[in-house]
Amino acid sequence: MRAPTAVSPLPLPSTRARAQADTRLTSLDLSSNALGEAGGLALGDLVAHNQTILSLRLCACPLGDDAVRALAEALGRNVSLATIDFSKSSGVSPEGAALLAGALKTNSMLASLRLSGTRTGNPGAEALAKVLKTNTSLRDLDLSDTTLDDKGAVALAAALAVNRGLETLNIGNTNVGDAGAKALCDALAKNVSLRAIDLGPNPRMDRSWQQLLDSVVKK
Repeated sequence: MRAPTAVSPLPLPSTRARAQADTRLTSLDLSSNALGEAGGLALGDLVAHNQTILSLRLCACPLGDDAVRALAEALGRNVSLATIDFSKSSGVSPEGAALLAGALKTNSMLASLRLSGTRTGNPGAEALAKVLKTNTSLRDLDLSDTTLDDKGAVALAAALAVNRGLETLNIGNTNVGDAGAKALCDALAKNVSLRAIDLGPNPRMDRSWQQLLDSVVKK
């Protein structure tokens, strides 16, 4: 992976003006860029006011707490963004993930949220699980390569038992064990929307759980 490169953010008024004026911009990839706090805040302003961007990739961006907060607040007002990818962005902490989850209480457009390789952990997963009990727009959630364990998996299972929107869930390469897998399996017996769940590789889990869960979601 190339090293993050510095990006000089546009002044906030300029960012907003360009975002509102450019109706052709539908995808924005700023992966591996050291946006910094100022760049993150400018990006939050863009997300809050742009109505054409459908996909935003911020993979491996060392975002700070203020930047993630600005993006979460903007996401709560955005009416176009369908995919946002924070994979390997170490700046997304459990608190940041909780803020993003809060945005899903009002955002009904986001269909894919990818937090693979972030510091989301159990607190972030639990916040997302709480929102998923009522949110029906999110279709894809990626929490792979995080410190998620059985506690977070049990919270996600409780959400899946009543959720009617999520179609794919990735919790591979985490610390989820047999207890978490069992909770997920029990929940999927009640779920009607999930089409795929990825549990592996998870060293604390018996491999047979993946096969069993595959049979449940494909019933």
